Amino acid sequence: MNIPNNNISSKRKEAGVKQADLGRAFDPPLSQVAVSYHERGKRLPDVYQALVYAQILGCTVEDLFPLSVPDGKN
Repeated sequence: MNIPNNNISSKRKEAGVKQADLGRAFDPPLSQVAVSYHERGKRLPDVYQALVYAQILGCTVEDLFPLSVPDGKN
């Protein structure tokens, strides 16, 4: 599975939040390792987790997971 790049890490750092603190803001909480996996693209967060990341970090899901639109060129 090819997991797209994301901006979780940069948005988290802009907000001045540590990985462990970000994980604890979830209900149920995520471990620091889970947050790290999401940031590095080792695992893809589910829709609920993506929405919570966006809410906590004060941005949109689209800010965290920008889509690259194909330009029609191969």
